[in-house]
Amino acid sequence: MLSEVAILVCLTAMFAVFWRRKNRLAHVKIGRDLINIGLAIVVIASLTDTLFVGEASIFNIGFSTEEALQVWRIAGYLPGLVLIAFGIARMLPAIEQLNSEIQARKFSEEKQREQNKRLQLAIERAGTAETTLLDAIESMPEAVAIFDKNDRLFVCNQPYRDRFEEIAHMVKPGTHFNDLVRILVEMGRVPEAVGREEKWIRARIREHQNPGEPIEQQFADGLVYRLSETKTKNGGTVSIRTDITEIRNREKALEENRAKLEEAQAIAHIGNWVHNAVTNTHEWSDEVFRILGYEPGEVDQRYSNFISRVHANDLERLRAVFLLASERREPFEAEFRLVHDDERTIYVRVIGRLIIDEDGQLLGASGTLQDITAQHMFERELTQAKLEAEEGTRSKSLFLANMSHELRTPLNAVIGFSEVLAKEIFGPLANDRYREYADNIQSSGRHLLSLIDDILEYSRLESGSIELQETEFNLLDITKSTKTMLEAKAKEKSINFFLSDKLDIRLRADERKLKQVLINLVNNAIKFTPERGKIEIDISADSADFASIFVIDSGFGISKEEIENVMRPFGRAHHSVAKSIEGTGLGLPLAKSIVELHGGELKITSNKTKPGTTIEIILPKWRVGELPQDPPHLNLVARP
Repeated sequence: MLSEVAILVCLTAMFAVFWRRKNRLAHVKIGRDLINIGLAIVVIASLTDTLFVGEASIFNIGFSTEEALQVWRIAGYLPGLVLIAFGIARMLPAIEQLNSEIQARKFSEEKQREQNKRLQLAIERAGTAETTLLDAIESMPEAVAIFDKNDRLFVCNQPYRDRFEEIAHMVKPGTHFNDLVRILVEMGRVPEAVGREEKWIRARIREHQNPGEPIEQQFADGLVYRLSETKTKNGGTVSIRTDITEIRNREKALEENRAKLEEAQAIAHIGNWVHNAVTNTHEWSDEVFRILGYEPGEVDQRYSNFISRVHANDLERLRAVFLLASERREPFEAEFRLVHDDERTIYVRVIGRLIIDEDGQLLGASGTLQDITAQHMFERELTQAKLEAEEGTRSKSLFLANMSHELRTPLNAVIGFSEVLAKEIFGPLANDRYREYADNIQSSGRHLLSLIDDILEYSRLESGSIELQETEFNLLDITKSTKTMLEAKAKEKSINFFLSDKLDIRLRADERKLKQVLINLVNNAIKFTPERGKIEIDISADSADFASIFVIDSGFGISKEEIENVMRPFGRAHHSVAKSIEGTGLGLPLAKSIVELHGGELKITSNKTKPGTTIEIILPKWRVGELPQDPPHLNLVARP
């Protein structure tokens, strides 16, 4: 009984399920209906079986024999089972199709998920690319802006916004290009648009819509930009402004320097050139063109246009200079002549150096070409003047030699006869005034003879006809001899004369000439030292290169302004003129020339703390022997 009830419940449940899902199975309607009918028949058969058939039925109507049950089971259940079987048979293709559709849907869903992943990845990549692009644009030093196909601002970076900082609120995506241009012009930011604003705006819009080669823009703040615009595939425009102010300023400074260089070259008549041996090309400055007799740019910068100007007599020599420099890899210099179209000849100097790479390959040469015509003419005139001066000096020396001979002969007679009269060799003179006159004649004659000797000696020194007769001698000896010769003259003025014991050294020089220097210097010191003055001669060899002989006096001294004058021939100091001190003005120039012949120098300085003058004879150290050790110290008059 329970089994029949359980079967009934199951069949009823199955029927209910199929019945409720009949709308969902519309695409297999026949199979669905056959199964529902079959299930309905089987449910009715199972219900009848439960209620009326068999001994365990609820209402036993006696239909419980085995034969009857077999007939019932076949007659009651078989139609429903057949219908169910037909319904299932009708549903199997649909189920198979459904399975295929399910599989296809699963595949489609999987593919859709894969596409969604790719789409998401593409979106992420696009976002990353956009972020990277924006970062790249923002990090660029140039002012960058991108406009869409409708000429509305899509994106820009900070340098671009800085160009519109006064209207920063308008520089944002969506702003039209035309509005930005018009605002710039109205603000007076574009100097070239002043006075023709609308025309400039229209031209700028055309340039923007049909971009070509980069253009330059200068703004009111003086900054210069190079503007490059290009079209994108979708019709947009990319605008890039590069600040080239510094480049233009450098170019301007370079051009100014070039102009100054050209001007300097034109003034100095010197040009520069470069030869490239690899490409066999030449570069000449404008001045090189002019020196060669061309106008700048008139001819090609070629070797043939240069060499054709060289004088025929200088051609082979110049080529030899170039060839030798190339072989020896050394700088070169040559002077030669150029002949212009008008047959005018000029003198030039070329100086060059070779350009050699690290491998020793000759790359070319560079150098200068200078017009030295004026210098050449000056040197020629100078040479001529020198020759004439030398001829004049020789004539003067010859004249002075002849005149000295002509003057010495009668002058010696005058001096001799006056001496005979003064000494009364042939008997006493009747009047003492005759003896006085004879002394004056003798003194004047000796002075005149001394003057003639000085002039002749200076003339010989000036002409360079005097050679030193060098010997080794004791310096103290010639200073003592000098003192002996001039001591009487010093005593007339009560002048004290001191010699340092350090003078006792060996000296290599022309003894007679050096004694003449000392005589001239001491004689001058006596002349310009007042009575009861002091004169001394000392030596110092403290320097490693030279030794100094000092002639120091306590006389009138000499100003710095007069030193240069007294060193010139016949130049005299103020005191010699004011006090009528005799002299020819040749003593110091003679002494200076003689000292210089010895490779030395003569210096005159006024004493710093005491009156008087110090004259220093500076001689090379090699001319002086060892100084005596610990010589007695002199109470010197002064030190320079």
